[in-house]
Amino acid sequence: MGSRLPDYLTATPGSREAMLAHWDYLCDSPEYAKIEGKFETTIDGRITVSPARTKHSLFQSRIVRLLHPLENALGLRGEPLTESAILTADGVKVPDVAWAEKSELAAALERGVFLKAPRICVEVLSPGNSSREMTEKIALYFAAGSDEVWLCDDDGEMQFWRATGRVAHSPLFPNFPASIANL
Repeated sequence: MGSRLPDYLTATPGSREAMLAHWDYLCDSPEYAKIEGKFETTIDGRITVSPARTKHSLFQSRIVRLLHPLENALGLRGEPLTESAILTADGVKVPDVAWAEKSELAAALERGVFLKAPRICVEVLSPGNSSREMTEKIALYFAAGSDEVWLCDDDGEMQFWRATGRVAHSPLFPNFPASIANL
């Protein structure tokens, strides 16, 4: 892993094409496959890696598990996903959980990354996450096309956001619990 940026990043820095080419390179590179943790990138090609504790994984799986029966009860046709790549204005971001309609998922599977954010993006917060970082990610997900962004704090308490601000519950999944701590 050299320090020199690849040509595609310096030729058209910050372009969607450059960010996608960089993401493809990282995903296909054997040298990056050896590094543990969730990768994300920034507009200038920097890589961030986020280690996770077991509680983080537990909350991810609880959110996915809770979404399945709710989507069926509401007659929605979608799929909850963990750690799916989304192209944003600041590189590729990877929410801990996302919920995408089947049509959104088909396009992302073909390309390998969501070019438009899934309807719901969920971040499970880690102790190292700052409120500034989360505010920026919320804005990036909405700018990329998400309808809702959910935050799950380290105690399992949920926050639901729309582009207009925080709401009491998810408009798409109104019966999703406000806490997943003791499920």
